[in-house]
Amino acid sequence: QEELRARLGLAKEAGERAEIEKRLVAAALAEQKAQLAKQIAAIADDKGLSAARKAQLTAELERVKAINETTAALQVQAIEEQRRVTERRSAHEIDIAGREAQLDLLASQRDLKRSAFGRNRVELEILKAQHQIERLKLEEIVASSQSTEAEKAIARARLGVLEQIQANEAE
Repeated sequence: QEELRARLGLAKEAGERAEIEKRLVAAALAEQKAQLAKQIAAIADDKGLSAARKAQLTAELERVKAINETTAALQVQAIEEQRRVTERRSAHEIDIAGREAQLDLLASQRDLKRSAFGRNRVELEILKAQHQIERLKLEEIVASSQSTEAEKAIARARLGVLEQIQANEAE
């Protein structure tokens, strides 16, 4: 497990981190199961316990084992959800960065245009790019499990009027 923890510290990609974290959960579960199996074997070998007491203790340890398995499964689900959130956020960040670069390019083209018509056309492209960036950021807020319900409601409301704002600004 120490090696896995060290690898986790070095992992940079969400998928790689998730796989290592899942392996750590599996290793911890295996260790817990082994300890419980030893305890169950010790109970079975204990001559001082009645058969009924042995059965009771064994049943309790089996419940503990089931709880450990459920907990591990929930941890794996949480790890996968975090991986999906991180990968989605990364994809959005890449998309936004590309659109911001496009916006910079359009701004530089606007400065080169000599006619009012040419500048207006580029200004419209700039507005369009700005709205695309805003839409991506709002969609990320709505999709994020880390956003509060209030943040999501605000983002949904803004998304609802964004198209009308775009149409108004294009006129």
